[in-house]
Amino acid sequence: MKNYRTATSIVIALLCVALIGTSALALAEREDSLSAGRIGSAYGGAALGEFAMSLGELDETLQQCLYATDAPLLSSLCSRAAANAASALSAMSSLPYSTQELERMSGYINGTGDYLLYLSREAARGSLPDSRRRGELAELAGGISLLADGLGRILTEHSEGGLDMDEYASGADAGSEDTVGSELRALEESLPDFPRLEYDGEYSVSALEREARYLQDSSAVSEAHARSVAAAFLGVPQTRLTSAGLSETDVPCYGFTVSGEDGTERSIAVTERGGVVLALSCSRSPGAAALDLDDAAERAGRFLANRGWSGLESVSSVRAGDIGVVTFAAVQDGVLCLPDAVSVGVALDNGDICSFDATDYVMNHAPRSLPGPGVSAEDAALCLPQGVEAESSRLVLLETEGARELLAYEFACRAPGGGPLTIYASAADGRQIKIETGRS
Repeated sequence: MKNYRTATSIVIALLCVALIGTSALALAEREDSLSAGRIGSAYGGAALGEFAMSLGELDETLQQCLYATDAPLLSSLCSRAAANAASALSAMSSLPYSTQELERMSGYINGTGDYLLYLSREAARGSLPDSRRRGELAELAGGISLLADGLGRILTEHSEGGLDMDEYASGADAGSEDTVGSELRALEESLPDFPRLEYDGEYSVSALEREARYLQDSSAVSEAHARSVAAAFLGVPQTRLTSAGLSETDVPCYGFTVSGEDGTERSIAVTERGGVVLALSCSRSPGAAALDLDDAAERAGRFLANRGWSGLESVSSVRAGDIGVVTFAAVQDGVLCLPDAVSVGVALDNGDICSFDATDYVMNHAPRSLPGPGVSAEDAALCLPQGVEAESSRLVLLETEGARELLAYEFACRAPGGGPLTIYASAADGRQIKIETGRS
């Protein structure tokens, strides 16, 4: 509670009446605070219990996976274990700590779940893991067992009053000892590094350690050169650009800002290697829309062409508030390369370009030796469900979660309800590999 004592009795007398009311209010606030603390502790305790239970179930199911020699059984077990991992992450998000504060722990659980989904898919196709995969699964199981045992101990100590639950918004790294947060930090520090896995999933080495293919043969440019590139892209004198320095990100970029006469600000990033504009954003919020998505697509295409971006085809246009976001992809040998994407945001009130993002293009674009299809479009269309017919088809290049590329037929269809439906079939054997709904 606040201390309302003053240095003189005169001030005390003057504030006496107000103090009575204020003290009552402070007492009520303190009681409310204590009540909120009790509720928060109970809520956090329940989340901790759910977290420990889900991890325990994940641990148990993973142990069962290690002994499965029947492909359908292994597929079922891996799928169940992946669901356990998702439940653990959901419970973890309800604790007074963010996944960023316990990033290694959440990443380990998430990566384990992703790998289990991969093994489940493989087993569903009749493929059992070889000795290397078995070893990787055992290594992940060991890490999950460590977490499950540690969480069980922390839950018991908290239930017996030995550990206090941290207050919400306090953070797991607040420095307090004898709290659930401090024990979770210690447990996370004891967790081994996530193994280096090579598989078709987002936690594979290929996906996690990707390099910008478009910049591989490019040399570093100076900030002065990057400034000239940014100014030309924005159509403003170089003197109007303010440097934001060099960012130490996966793709290092020089950043610049420029202020407009209306007070809005545009930010632009130019890659250190190659001097390519990676992204552009604008602080202006567009007014009521006067243009449609067709207008946005036309303006976005003209914007790209004027800045030397060629060999691209518009693949989608969506509305995000009063901004039309148009996505383009590169075309090689008649194949639409969907990983090589560039998006342009157009303000629908006046047609100004308010955003540009070439990250996917820079990460993925490079000349490719594209294979020929193993089946015809007509044969691949046999994968379409009964009652669904393709309005159009084309060859496209897809990227899997593990950063592998697949040649596929894209069939643009209509769902029975009339909505857009896109079905992708492998160009190698005609089997379905991806389905999208609602794409325009």
